[in-house]
Amino acid sequence: MIDVNSTGRRPDRYALHRGRHLLGTVTLGARTSGGAVEVDGVAYEVRAGTARGAYDLVAADGSVAAAAERVHRRTWSLRTADGTRWFRRDRLGGAESLTGADGRALGRVTRSRLRGAAVDLPGLDLPVQAFALTLVLMRRRRRRRVATRTTAVSVIGR
Repeated sequence: MIDVNSTGRRPDRYALHRGRHLLGTVTLGARTSGGAVEVDGVAYEVRAGTARGAYDLVAADGSVAAAAERVHRRTWSLRTADGTRWFRRDRLGGAESLTGADGRALGRVTRSRLRGAAVDLPGLDLPVQAFALTLVLMRRRRRRRVATRTTAVSVIGR
């Protein structure tokens, strides 16, 4: 299991830990979708695709290590060289469950209230796990921003 915590200095930067060992970092993009993942000293870029809700994990040499589609939906897919896997957001929105082609649960990304998360996705490479985590964190940030704007508009409109 990988624990993820905000570094505190910047709310868009997270550290990946397994026990006390630092595995890498995840940085969310400023205002646009995307970000950066660094795992074991290797840098990857998270790029937004041309379609809404599509993202790619791009290595330094330009190759696509993983791709995700329909990320802003309740059920979304993650495609790697090993095949396609599906994530499904739980009803309360606190976790994402990874399922295989047969619908069996294979792993989980669990979010905490204090800008952290736990990733348990056995069978996926560490950069792909960090990519899935980045997508979950980006969606959480997007939902917070929408909620903030909606609250501000409703207060101003009174």
